[in-house]
Amino acid sequence: MKNNTYILSAIFLITSASPALAQAANTSVKTIRADLASTTKKEKDAANDAIKSQMEAAQREMQQQRDNAVRTVLKNQATRVGIRVGATIDRLQNIMDRVNSRIEKIKNAGAGNTAGAQKYVADAKTSLDKAKASFESMKNAVNSMTSGANATASSTSEVVKSLKSMEKDVEKNLQSTRTSLSKAIGSLKGLATTTNQTN
Repeated sequence: MKNNTYILSAIFLITSASPALAQAANTSVKTIRADLASTTKKEKDAANDAIKSQMEAAQREMQQQRDNAVRTVLKNQATRVGIRVGATIDRLQNIMDRVNSRIEKIKNAGAGNTAGAQKYVADAKTSLDKAKASFESMKNAVNSMTSGANATASSTSEVVKSLKSMEKDVEKNLQSTRTSLSKAIGSLKGLATTTNQTN
């Protein structure tokens, strides 16, 4: 009977201790889960921070490449416009020099009044000088834009707008120069014939 009492006492202790053991086991499991969740969250945050840093670096690199590409396109376009406008300015300057030479020949031969032609040539020179000044401003703006390290696509777009405005101004002055030179040549045509006949 004593053995039975011991067995019953042991069973009673085991059954009464089970809820306490279960409670302790649950607390342990919850602590382990919380630690695991905390570690996982820290690892996820670290991974997210690393990914975010990589994405920001990639975006900066892409922006830099985009800005470089915009500067390159701008420089190429300005070079093409510069070659065309420079050649036009040189050609008009050459025509103006030839018209001035013709005016001098006519004046020296005493073949007629060249005042009208001289006025047109003076107008052409004024227009050509304005075109040259605008062209220089345009070249300076392009040079500062293409050599500037702080240029961005938005600032480049502002420069492109101002360049287009300068280019229109240059074209307007070049057209005015052409018109004035045409009138000068037209006013000399009759006098040139007279000069040829008197020689």
